[in-house]
Amino acid sequence: MCVNLQKSQWGEQFYINLGIFLKALGNAKSPKENECHIRVRLSSLAEAREHLDSALDVESELTDEERTQVIGTAVRNTALPFLGDRSTLGGIRIFLARAQSKKLMIDKAVKDLVT
Repeated sequence: MCVNLQKSQWGEQFYINLGIFLKALGNAKSPKENECHIRVRLSSLAEAREHLDSALDVESELTDEERTQVIGTAVRNTALPFLGDRSTLGGIRIFLARAQSKKLMIDKAVKDLVT
């Protein structure tokens, strides 16, 4: 599993990217987010997407304390459960059957592996 902080090339906006690398499909010891078999931006999964996007924008009006709280809540309540629930092939299989999986970039090899 991988968490990556990416800065926008267009402004002071940042993104939190999540990645899952399947050992059954490769042997990288410390894969980069772009090498992961399943990838998604945290804001695509978060319930309060606009609030998270604002917190990840350095130019927003939020205080550092508010920014820290919003990002921490999103990581705790969305990112960690998302990654944990997909830590097994069974968890990935269940997730791929849900409509929410359409928000992710998923290698075809993952679908072939779990079906």
